[in-house]
Amino acid sequence: MATAPLFKPVQPLRTRDWLPVWRCEARAKLHRFQHLPFGGGPRVCVGARFATMEALLILARWLSVRRFSMPPGWQPDPVGAVTLRPRGEMILQAELL
Repeated sequence: MATAPLFKPVQPLRTRDWLPVWRCEARAKLHRFQHLPFGGGPRVCVGARFATMEALLILARWLSVRRFSMPPGWQPDPVGAVTLRPRGEMILQAELL
């Protein structure tokens, strides 16, 4: 007993089909996730979560060897809204450990 495939067969990339996207007739032929790097819908890139996790690990490692402090004499002006944050910019000095 044959079953229906889960997805349509992948078509070869033909740039002439999606390069002139500024024209309305060409844009109407495009799937909305056709040219996104991680895609969307049922064929989301299997490496998207891994890439996010890897980026967070690199950031954590990079931050772990630095110490952040405020310059002497500078005080933030806290503003309370939904969260507490400084008014304007937050000035920090970074120092390698």
